[in-house]
Amino acid sequence: MTPLENALILFLCLMAGAMAAIWMYAKQKIDDLKQAVAQTQAVSKDQLQLTAYERLLLFTNRCSIGNLINRLNDPSLTAVQMQQLLTHSLREEFEHNITQQLYVKPAIWEAITKLKEQNIYLINEVARHLPEGATALDLNKSLLQITMQNDRATLNKTVAEAIAYEVQQQLNQQ
Repeated sequence: MTPLENALILFLCLMAGAMAAIWMYAKQKIDDLKQAVAQTQAVSKDQLQLTAYERLLLFTNRCSIGNLINRLNDPSLTAVQMQQLLTHSLREEFEHNITQQLYVKPAIWEAITKLKEQNIYLINEVARHLPEGATALDLNKSLLQITMQNDRATLNKTVAEAIAYEVQQQLNQQ
């Protein structure tokens, strides 16, 4: 073999080695990038779930009978008007948070739904038993008495505890 041929073979071997090194480097970078993307997606999913639980905890708080009355109290209304205002507000709050069901456990979403339904039922039942011509004050007073006398009159506390438990479970898994 001539020195030129030897140099050419050496050059080709060096080029092949360089190409292999570049290929291995690029493959490692791609693998690292894929792993980083997977970790980001996992963190993003966890963050979405935590945000959903936070929003549903806020819903649970905002939809308690006492907080509804504090926020919406209007003494100039009749009991029927106040009943409609309270139930409308509950439905609106629920609809505002309906997409959160995508990120939470089905049992939590079912509890949120039952909370809304139970509070609407309680408002309607108390309003139904008020005398003709009752005022918003009469309805609010009756609702507050029932909820203060009986912790089980609404599911707010139970649902809030269930949400807090799920958040703790998720945080402990991280």
